Amino acid sequence: MMMYNCQKWGGFMEWNEIRKNHYENFLSKHYLKVFGGYEKNIERNLEFFRGNSIISAGNSTAFDLGCGCGFQSIPLSVCGFSVFAVDADEMLLKNLAGFVEENGIRNVHVIKSDIFTFIESTELSPDLIVCMGDTLSHLESVEHVKKFLGRCTDKLLPNGILSLSFRDYSKDITDENRFVFTGGDRDSFFECFIEKDGDKLKTYDISHIWNCEKQNWETEISKYFKCVLFPGMIDDFLQERRMENIHSIEDRGMIFKIFQKRM
Repeated sequence: MMMYNCQKWGGFMEWNEIRKNHYENFLSKHYLKVFGGYEKNIERNLEFFRGNSIISAGNSTAFDLGCGCGFQSIPLSVCGFSVFAVDADEMLLKNLAGFVEENGIRNVHVIKSDIFTFIESTELSPDLIVCMGDTLSHLESVEHVKKFLGRCTDKLLPNGILSLSFRDYSKDITDENRFVFTGGDRDSFFECFIEKDGDKLKTYDISHIWNCEKQNWETEISKYFKCVLFPGMIDDFLQERRMENIHSIEDRGMIFKIFQKRM
């Protein structure tokens, strides 16, 4: 299994470093447990892709940008795509590379890069671009999100598909709405505390892990920032880029949108 590297795009270095440190020092080691592991997520995303006819017609290429440990990449490979799975986090990519190797998957190519650098530098034109989870909000600002999505639409083949998901922050985040349970089991649980700060979100990820040896709960907190995204701003921008919204749904606070490139 080969793992590729790209140099960082310099437009959002400081923001990128904060996010990078949060993942490397906190979230990556808990990621699979927080989000429920491979089996549940592969099944859920396979159902999503098949249900929306996101299936390779033969020799189709997909970019999974911000792939993490591959919750979308693996289902896309099952759907017949040659998948370029791109993420900046080494630990998550090692999880993905290990899963791919253990399961004999040959059509997932693991690439270590921030998503902006990759989409700026690649010469490939995919049939499908996926950017799911809450990846878009990790970009520095709405303008960076628009620039990134603009590059994605430029790279897509005619009639190509762009599949996005992001959390809806258009509603007021006050009182108990600032607390989000993200996952866990009997020996651990994870939560998130968020508060708006202008066009940014201060985001505190909190882990509670049971220490069997010491017989107590150990708590760890890590802070980073997200940009505030509204569904309407994504729709308006992509419509200007001749992207037709062919599917839109909300599920547990997440917005899922599929767009098709029209010429």
